[in-house]
Amino acid sequence: MRKKRKNFFWIMVLIAVLIMSCNTKAPEKNDPVFSPPRNLMALPLVEENMLFWYEPIDFINTNLVGYKVYRNGVVLNEFISADITCFSDFNIEYSYIYRYWVTALYEDYDGESEPSNFIEIYPIPLLFLPPRDLLGEVDGSTIKLSWRQPPKHQTSDDLSGYTVYRDDKLLTPSYITDLNFTDFDMPEGVYTYWVCAVYSDEYSSPPSNVIIVEVEN
Repeated sequence: MRKKRKNFFWIMVLIAVLIMSCNTKAPEKNDPVFSPPRNLMALPLVEENMLFWYEPIDFINTNLVGYKVYRNGVVLNEFISADITCFSDFNIEYSYIYRYWVTALYEDYDGESEPSNFIEIYPIPLLFLPPRDLLGEVDGSTIKLSWRQPPKHQTSDDLSGYTVYRDDKLLTPSYITDLNFTDFDMPEGVYTYWVCAVYSDEYSSPPSNVIIVEVEN
């Protein structure tokens, strides 16, 4: 009796194995391969990290519909069209290192590829650029200075104001916010002027262009 039960047990095990093997789908030659994007590259720009990549291998013969961009393990952009192979990340801070990768999205099988290569990038810090195009005009004993602010797309948003110098002497102990300055009652002579930009109430830029002005009374 025990022998019959033992044989029955092994027969049931064999039947279960056969059923499982019949229900298991054998891999087909035409199963889709979700190829990832290739050669992800990054370019740090002022206030922007720009990403570039190449299409997946054999993308022409697949139903590639787009890409998904990740940053530090979080989806940064859910969908970028397949005909675009670049992306700009403007939401960056300058004390962080960012890690990016990109996946390819396919339509027919609702598939997402494995990640592309990973790339890390450290953003370019904001530049403390000087004022531009300093000019001087003489009106009797008065010298009128004017200049343009630093380019906004290349400098810090924390621009506070300007300091004006004449012959190495600071004329504005407290920075000014105007784009002009007037030096009154100047004796006859030759004077040198330049202007610096002040950021975050404390950081000074390099000097602007230097101008030489002559007063003739």
